[in-house]
Amino acid sequence: MEKGGLSMKDKPTVSGDYLVYVSTHENPGEPRTSWAAVYATELTTGFTRRLTPHGIADFSPAVSPSGVYTAVASYGEKGWSGEVEELSTDIYIFLTCDGTNRVKVVEHGGWPNWVDESTLYFHRRSVEDNWISVYKATLPSQGPISIESVIVERVTPPGLHAFTPATSPGNNKFIAVATRRPDSDYRHIELFDLVKNEFIQLTRLVSPQTHHLNPFISPDSARVGYHRCRGATSDKKSTPLLLENLKSPVPDISLFRIDGSFPSFAPSGDRIAYVDFPGLYVVNRDGSNRRQVFTGMAFSTAWNPARKGCCLHKCWTHFCQREYRGRYNLH
Repeated sequence: MEKGGLSMKDKPTVSGDYLVYVSTHENPGEPRTSWAAVYATELTTGFTRRLTPHGIADFSPAVSPSGVYTAVASYGEKGWSGEVEELSTDIYIFLTCDGTNRVKVVEHGGWPNWVDESTLYFHRRSVEDNWISVYKATLPSQGPISIESVIVERVTPPGLHAFTPATSPGNNKFIAVATRRPDSDYRHIELFDLVKNEFIQLTRLVSPQTHHLNPFISPDSARVGYHRCRGATSDKKSTPLLLENLKSPVPDISLFRIDGSFPSFAPSGDRIAYVDFPGLYVVNRDGSNRRQVFTGMAFSTAWNPARKGCCLHKCWTHFCQREYRGRYNLH
């Protein structure tokens, strides 16, 4: 915590022995300069390393499935212009182990999400038609990575805004997005079928006059979650419902509502972590066995997946020293 202010931390990802997140705990010392930077904290020792270079603001860190790369939406060296409605960021990737070999891979893009080691999705406003759409960036399988070697393709069509793409590792069949259609004042969660190139509406068919934001997909790609803006209940004596099953417009997808914030599935899919201010809770996916695991203020939740074999930290060191020398022209 800084003197006279709060240190905000968000977008956590547990990868191996490390927690990667964005934080505002270091004051850059210049007025109207963003404090946002990405850090990695070793869970066993608490040692924290800043991955974002000083003088640069990074947002929305996304760690690749192997943990080798981290992608961020960044102002880079151009700095923050003071714009708040639409952040004009570029997408960079770097080695998660120490933040080195930082490369810009996409100009004008935000909210990166990996689906495999060479493919990430992001959103940006199209200069041709002014619609915010989801795009795909494909990194080269061989040779050094640079902005010239990355292939960028538009994924969602014009005619509606599509934000905050969510992916699941290895899933090349669909992504989840938040949309805002011209005939609606609300954002809703939809699936976009990457094979058929068509949308499948989800939340609009269930609750058309409520905002639904920031989708996420369970590790097995079987469930889709999201944030929902919900007003206070008029009946203050009623007991809030923890989990509520909802009728799904798609036969193969189940929907449910959780009365909490920042939910995330365990890798096994049998438990859900969520925040209910103040406090962090874990509950079985059917709503049973609810228990509080932290009593203080908490924000986004993330699970540490079970690991087999070698420690990923050691693998990162190996990658930094050997495997990726040719790809990044290291000498």
